[in-house]
Formats: sequence, structure tokens, C-alpha cells
Amino acid sequence: MTPERDSQILILTGIAVLLGVLFDFAWILAQRKLRARRNVNETSPAEKNPLQNDFLPLVDRSDRNVNQDNEGWKSLWRVVFPWIRPILLCSILILAVIPSALVVMDRWFDLEKIRFLFSDLRCKVPLLCALPLPEYILLILFCLLAVGLLIALFPLGRQMFLELRADATGSDAGISPMQITISRLLRWISLAGFAAIAAFNVADRRIPGAELALVAGTYVTGWLLRDISLVRLWKILWENRGWMFACLLAHSALVMVLAVYYSSPNYLPIFAAVLVLAIIFLLRFRHRIPTIYWIFSLGIILFSININAWWTSVVGDEYGFYESAREILEKTNLSVVAAHLFDEMGVYGQNPYFASIVQSLFLRVFGTQSFGWRFSNIYLIALSILFLYIFFKTFLDRRVALLACFFLAVSHYLINFSKIGYVSLQALFTLSISLAVAAWAARSGRTAAFALCGVVLAMNFYVFGIAIVSIPLVILLLLCFAPPISRPARLRWAVLAGGFGMLCFPLCFQPAFWKTGFGFTIFTTLEKNPFPDGPVQFLANRILTSWFSYLYITNESHFVSMSYVDWMTAAFVGIGFFVILYWIRRSRFAVFFLLGWILLLTVASIIGSPDLPSTTRMFVVLPWWALAAAFGLSWLRDQLRFMGSAGGRIQTFILAGVLAILVATNLFYATVISYDRWLDRQVFESLVLRLAGEIRGGSLAAPEKYVFVTYADWSLNPFLRFKEIYPRSWSGIQLEKVAVDSPLLPESTLPILTDSKSILFVVPTQPEQLQDGLRVSLQALGEKWCPVYSPSGKWEYDMYTSKELAWVCSKPDG
Repeated sequence: MTPERDSQILILTGIAVLLGVLFDFAWILAQRKLRARRNVNETSPAEKNPLQNDFLPLVDRSDRNVNQDNEGWKSLWRVVFPWIRPILLCSILILAVIPSALVVMDRWFDLEKIRFLFSDLRCKVPLLCALPLPEYILLILFCLLAVGLLIALFPLGRQMFLELRADATGSDAGISPMQITISRLLRWISLAGFAAIAAFNVADRRIPGAELALVAGTYVTGWLLRDISLVRLWKILWENRGWMFACLLAHSALVMVLAVYYSSPNYLPIFAAVLVLAIIFLLRFRHRIPTIYWIFSLGIILFSININAWWTSVVGDEYGFYESAREILEKTNLSVVAAHLFDEMGVYGQNPYFASIVQSLFLRVFGTQSFGWRFSNIYLIALSILFLYIFFKTFLDRRVALLACFFLAVSHYLINFSKIGYVSLQALFTLSISLAVAAWAARSGRTAAFALCGVVLAMNFYVFGIAIVSIPLVILLLLCFAPPISRPARLRWAVLAGGFGMLCFPLCFQPAFWKTGFGFTIFTTLEKNPFPDGPVQFLANRILTSWFSYLYITNESHFVSMSYVDWMTAAFVGIGFFVILYWIRRSRFAVFFLLGWILLLTVASIIGSPDLPSTTRMFVVLPWWALAAAFGLSWLRDQLRFMGSAGGRIQTFILAGVLAILVATNLFYATVISYDRWLDRQVFESLVLRLAGEIRGGSLAAPEKYVFVTYADWSLNPFLRFKEIYPRSWSGIQLEKVAVDSPLLPESTLPILTDSKSILFVVPTQPEQLQDGLRVSLQALGEKWCPVYSPSGKWEYDMYTSKELAWVCSKPDG
């Protein structure tokens, strides 16, 4: 095929897509006008039959074209008409599920016929052919566009968007003069303190520390005291003390049960009894407990599943974060921590020091074992669901907000990715807080909310790098709902800028941050190899791959398999996207949602690895996918209600069944599918941890020592660290290293190698010739050779045992 032919096909494809989009919007506008005309000329039969009202233009057209005396045709129409809407709705469901079904058949059942569907047609356009997407992407696009066209035939459903009613009251009534005076004093103190800190640190060229955090806190406190009455706040808390205390008690008991179960199960019966009593006490207030509390608790439980699993124990580079957090906890005094609070050069020289401080706090509370370290991610993303609910319910119907939070609480992406000890998910936490505070600012119009928003936005610079996307996203939200078009509004924006500037001040003293932290983007990594296939092809690869990653992950990593959402959620996302798109002319939040979606996908796709969008960044888009899925499910429920095909109780049962299937599906993704896919990707350390756990559960004679036969430069530190993080699996086990450089074993090592209570591990990174020689030497000493293989038959490492411990040889192959 000639380049000219390629260009012609590309141009024709672009024209076809453009015409399709124009036809789609023309169809939407026509449907809206027909509905508007129908509402004006409404007849009594239409009022009695809402189903007929939705298709009134079709009825009118048929009445004009059919002879009035022809009762046969009219009778036929009355029979056919009630089935049109159910058939179209079933078509939407089928078309929405087809993309997910294709991915499941390809990635799950490994069907080659599915994998190469439309491969010839797709590669007629070089731009599409080069995309790292499945061959059947054309069929996926067709199904999604068909879903959009069919949704245009239906009414939008009930109002899912709330009209934002900004109070703009400025402050609570009844604030005492003393509180006003204290508020004014704190604000002046914060400004003076910041001026002094700026002067001294500029003179000494030193990064400010905890003193700046104190000043920023004073700044926010001053504005909060100006707008919020402490008397009124205390009254609200006192009136709700009963159910709030019950929620806090039950929540604390749940967390302690999880901590004990995964760390010290001997005390589990005691804490389980406390949890049962706390739940009984909580049920006294069951009518006042918000639904989001149960979703929040469900998220903590699901995220904690398999937190100590051997197959999620090692990714490769996460233990640097553990070492940093533990060093802060055990070796660093408080003054040093305070001085480095805003230091951006933390772990690996590109992760903020503050992120490790957060992890060290969890190590302090829950211990230095695996649970205490990994639970920091789990708890923060569970809290993120609460803050996202505050954000969602400010602009949306409460049921839509709850559904979106439920999709997040059961997400297999978060269930598995949260097991890794990275600080990445702290970015999701700060994103959720930023959106919640911005929603408060937009709704209330209070200066205090803007002051807090500025400080929270600045904190995004001091967690994982992708968190910076929160800043333009929140600015976009405030521009949509609280633009600076009046003098009071501009004053509030100035207060926001003041709080933001205070905490951004330490960045002025860290030029390396702009290259290793903020600047750690795709453009930095491309300095050595800029745009290998051209900028257009490169950006298309990144952005389009990110756009469809909710359906199909090109590069599976970090224990997340197949897609970033499950197959059912993906079907709802396809429906919800078009529902939101059709609301764009009626709701400002729909406009913000679509612009925010584009922003999140673009930033997440260009920040990170130089190859493809990374799992360590794409989680920031997860709230948008969850919200789109909630819109899709809510819209389907509305259509069922309009058709009158199911009563309220039946619809409740259907919804409960769908949610139960969602939980089961995501657990299946997170446990069964991911486990199978990662069995062949394990490292030596995790495989030995698996063996240690299986041996500990055995009833026969247990080994007392693990001996690693390896080269002199090999370090035993990873296994010593494993022994501290997973003490239950390594209880009573001694670790020792024997350095060899040839198959001839030194006589000094023979007592160790022939110990009947020891298991010998030959480190697999040694040359193959040396391993073959060691096999002969160790077998000559009477040791039993036990090669360990993966489920697919791949050799992993060699193990040797005495006759007394020969039963261990059957464990690794399980």
C-alpha cells in the first residue's frame, strides 16, 4: 500500500468519524426538540400513558400515514408499540456488554479467534494499526457509538444533577466578639510569621520546616474562626454525639480486629467480641447511620484481603519506602523530622519526605510488620471514599453519589494495588480532600473554605507526583461554580492564593524538584529518545490507550489484571458517559465532569513511564470511571421504572443483586485472576516466603535454618528484612549465607551445608555452569535435590534438603 493510499484512507476515516459525530449531535437535537414540542401539545392519552408520551412523534407519524378506517394496522401498532422500548433497552445492554465480553474472552479465556477480529481492516489505517490496543478495537468503537445513538432515543431520566445553591452567607450568625477578635489576631500573626520565615530562610537559603506548617495552620484557623461559630459547632456535635460515638467505636473495633487478625491472631477472640458488642451498640442508631459509613467499612475490609499474601509481597522497588518510614520511626528525632517536613528529595531522590512521615505514623500505631506498613495505603484510600462522597453529593443526587462510592469500595484495582507499600495512593487521598473542600467552597461561598482549599491544594506538592493534577482540576471546578466575577469573589480567590502560596514557598529552595519530582514526566524521559514514532503517533498512543484502559490494559503490572475496572462496571461506564454527554447543555457539572475526565486522562497518560500509561498513575481517573458507571446504572434503573415493568421492591432486589455480583466479580479479579497471572512473575524472595509459610503450617519436623548458597557480593539483607516484616512465616528460623565461587565447596562450609535441620537455597542469579557444579557437589554430600518450578513449568530455583526434611520438597509445587 502506497503512502498516498494510506493518506486517503486516513482522510476518509476522519471524514466518516466527523460525519458520524455531527449526525449523532443532530440526532440529539432533533430528539430534544420533539420532546419539547410534545410537552407543549400534551394530550390526555399521553398523560395517562408515559410510554406513549416518549414515542409520541412515532405515533403521530403512523396516524398520518395509516388510513383511519384501517383498524387492522392500528391494532397491530398497539401490539408492537409497547415492545419497542424494552427491545431498544436490551439492545443498549447487549452493545454495552460486548466490549467487556471481547476483553474477557481474549484475556481470560485466551481465545485467538477473538484476538484477531478485524485485524486486516484496522491496519488499513497506519495510525490505528500502531496503537497498542486489541485488534477488535473497531468493534468496540462501533458498539460504544451505537450505545450513544440508542440512548438518544430515550428520555434522560430523573434529574441526577443538583442545582448548586451557594449560601454566600459569609459567616455564621451569633459569633462572639471575642472569637472575632481572636480570628483577626490569628490572621495577622500568620501573615507576620510567614514574612519572618520568608526573610530568614531567604537569607540562610534553608528550606522551611514545621514552623511554616504552623503558620499555615494559624492562617486557616483564623479564617475558620471568622466564619464558623464554635458554639453552633459544639451544639451540632453534642446533639449527634450518640450515633457519632457509636460509629467511631465500631470503626475502631473493626480496625483493631483486622490488625490483630493479620498480625497477632492469638488475641483475635477478644477483639472479635469487642467488635460484636460495638456493632450491637451501633444498631441502636441504625436509622441515623449514613449509608456511606457502611460503604466505607466495606472498603476497608475488601482492601485488607490478602494483605500478607506471599504473591503480593514483592514488586521490586517498594521496600525503599519501608526503610525510609522505619528510619524516621526508630532513628530520626523529632527536630530532624520537623526540619525536613517539606523536603522533596526523599526516597530515591524523587518522592517527598512527608509521604514517608505518613507511613511512619502507621508503623507507630500498628507495628513495623507487613500490616502496619501496607495498611497506610488501605486506610487512606478508604478515607478517600468518604471525601469523594462529600464532593459527589454536593452536585449530584445522593443515590448516584452512593453508587459511585460503592464502585470505588469494591474496585479490584484498589484491592490489589493498595497491597504494595508505595506512597502513590496518597495522591488519591489528597485529590479527594481537594475536591471535597473545593465543593464546600463552591457551595457555601465562605472565605474560610477558600483559605482551607488553598492550603490543601498546596499539600499535593508534598505527596506522590501525580497529585499535582488536583490543582488544575480544582481550579476548573471553582471557575465553573464560583468564578471571580465580583469583588467579594475575587477576595475569596485572593485568600485561596495566600494559603496556596504559603505552602508552596519551600519549593523555591528546591530546584531539583522541578526535574525529579514535578518534572518527572514523559518529557523528561524522552530527552534521550524524543518521540521515536513522531509526536502525533506518540500522543495518540498514550492518550487513546489511557482512554480505553478501563476496558483493556496493554501492560499489566502491579498485580492489576485485564482492565482497570471489572467487566460489569465497564459496561456501565460506556452507558454513563453518553448519559453525561447528553446532560452537558443542562448542567454545569456535566461540563466540568467531561473537561475533568479529559484533563485526568491526559495528565495520567503523560506522567510516568516512557512506554505506556502506568498503573502507578491511572488510579486518579478511577473516581471518574466510578461516577460514569453510577450514572449508567442509575439511568438503566430509571428506564425500568418508566416502563413500569418492575415495582419498587423488585427494583431494589435487582439492584441488590447487581451490587452483590459486582463484589463477587471484583474479588474474583483481585484474587483468582491476578493470582493466576502473577504466579509466573514472582521473584526469588517471594517464592522463598511462600515456602516458609507453607512449611510453618506443616505438622512434620520443621527446619531451623535457611542457608543461601551464593556469590560473595550477594546480600542477605532482603531476607533479614522479610523476617522482620513477616515474623509469623519465619518464626524460629535462622538465616545464613555461604559464599562460593566454584563448585568445590570449602571444608569450613561443610558443617553448615550438611546440617540435617537446614534447607539449602542456591540463588538462581548465579551462572548456570556454577549451579550445575554445585548440584553435583551437594548431592555428593547426601543432600536431596529439589528443583522448584512455576505452575507453567518454568524453573525458578534449586533447593536441597536432608533426608529428615525431604517432605519439604513437595511444598513449593503445591
